Amino acid sequence: MARIAFITCLSSVEGALGVEKRMAQQAAAARNLSLPMDFVYVNRGRKLASGDVRFVPIRPSDGPPSLWRYGALARHLDLDRYDALVLRWSGGDFSAFSAFFRENARRMVTEHHTKEEEEILSRGGPASRRMARFGLERILGRRMLRSVAGIVGVTGEIAEYEKARSGSRAPAIFITNGIATRAIPAVDYRPFDGKNLCILFPAAHFSAWHGLDRVVESLLAFDPGPLNVTLMIAGLVPEAMLPVVDRLRGKKGVNVELPGMVQGRDFDALCDRAQVGLSSMAMHRVGLKEACVLKTRDFAARGLPFVLAYDDPDFRGDLDFLFRVPSEEKPMDFSRLVEFLQTRCATPDVTERMRAFAAQNLDWDAKVARLYEFTLQAAGKE
Repeated sequence: MARIAFITCLSSVEGALGVEKRMAQQAAAARNLSLPMDFVYVNRGRKLASGDVRFVPIRPSDGPPSLWRYGALARHLDLDRYDALVLRWSGGDFSAFSAFFRENARRMVTEHHTKEEEEILSRGGPASRRMARFGLERILGRRMLRSVAGIVGVTGEIAEYEKARSGSRAPAIFITNGIATRAIPAVDYRPFDGKNLCILFPAAHFSAWHGLDRVVESLLAFDPGPLNVTLMIAGLVPEAMLPVVDRLRGKKGVNVELPGMVQGRDFDALCDRAQVGLSSMAMHRVGLKEACVLKTRDFAARGLPFVLAYDDPDFRGDLDFLFRVPSEEKPMDFSRLVEFLQTRCATPDVTERMRAFAAQNLDWDAKVARLYEFTLQAAGKE
């Protein structure tokens, strides 16, 4: 069978936990299916703890990783071993002029998770750095995408965006994110009792599109009455966002917890405490109507009801375990969420139903198999 390399390049490990977990689960699925796929993780120094993923460190001699993400890959990988490549898109850069890209683009498929140009403009930090990054993506990123053999988006909206912005004539499809359902523990779900409401809001590194400020504004506008509400914000909260969170400190009936970056059994314990999880609440800030967020798949596999603020291709129809709200600046109505939890998620069997849904619709096996087939077709190696 033809062999594929799936390559993920990260110039920074900040906020990369979800990316790393996803890659390890994809690699395990490929192994379970006996697909000849090698998963390669390239970054500045943190080795992924997975025997299914090969780690390649970025060295100082490779040049600035934020400007030359892919250019050094040919030095570190025996690319002749592979019939085709999948490159998780980390952004356009001067690798557009590298031998690696010039020699491999026609057997390469790129995978995209956002509308890159819009996301770059939404970021904080110095405006000069943001605009420089935007310029690289707009000019060199588009140039690179016009050369590749195929494009994969995690939603149809993203796949269409990549083709439209680049003018690429390559085939494009969408393959949604998955989850290793068998490896995710079930929550010890305790339905909302009308007195204590525990909300879990996780992110590896909170950014504008997560909508932390929107959640804070929503709770400030909510009258909890006799309710005791606990908001657990699990992940790295930038210093600039802490004053926003602090606005909840004096709110009667609302308690805020900031456990920081939590993994493994500690994260399982947070999930066991929660009655509901929050996904990204402001995707409109990066121009997305559709999204395919990993944390919602984790909630579903665990059996934890959640709030969805965008269109997800895997969660369409009348699903009684999720609460839909618009993606907008307007605060969400927490009183409606309370009503939802009291009526549609009032019994512990919601966990069993959610886990059955996840196993049938979200498991990585079918998604990795489809990626393998599409990559070979696009590269003309089937």
